[in-house]
Amino acid sequence: KTYLNYLEPFQKEKISQALSALNLSSVAEFLNAVEKLVGVPPVLSQAEIEIYTEQTLIQKSSINNTAGGLTKEKIKNLWEGTKD
Repeated sequence: KTYLNYLEPFQKEKISQALSALNLSSVAEFLNAVEKLVGVPPVLSQAEIEIYTEQTLIQKSSINNTAGGLTKEKIKNLWEGTKD
């Protein structure tokens, strides 16, 4: 699950507007376009996921401004989308 997939239920209208501006019809189509441009994201180890989760938690204002009430578990789950 990507961050954009996570946000979609909370920010459906904004995401829809952004996709429309890009002439895309879905988050999946957007993610495919990004992958074609920049390639596949790196695969993270469990140790890296733990480090990145802790580093993300430091960004309190970003977490507070993100829809859906981000918790440590939710953040870790997002990072685990990159796990090998």
